[in-house]
Amino acid sequence: MSEKTSDIKFSVKDVRGIEIVYTNERWENHVIRFHEDMEGQEQSVINTLVNPYRIDGSSIDDISDVYHGKWTGGYKKYIRVVVTSKKGYNTIITAFPVEGVGKSVDPEKPKYRNADSPL
Repeated sequence: MSEKTSDIKFSVKDVRGIEIVYTNERWENHVIRFHEDMEGQEQSVINTLVNPYRIDGSSIDDISDVYHGKWTGGYKKYIRVVVTSKKGYNTIITAFPVEGVGKSVDPEKPKYRNADSPL
């Protein structure tokens, strides 16, 4: 792993047993900067990775997965967490609340679906 250990905000194994890393730099410089309603929602991100409603392949590239989970932070219905496999490990590149599944998801590339999924 090329990221400094001190920059890791958290590391978690997803529902499939894949280790995913989230850095402080990405959280502060992207997620909080562009998605202010994510402030204090780290546990929602972790819950989405560990117990997602659904995981889809990204329509943007072949190295990213889009996780969908229940949003508990307010007015939106779901949380979307995008994970990419770069630099030899899996890292979160963004997370934000959404109303539903959107255009960044490729429905032809389903990777996981929870039996209780409302999607």
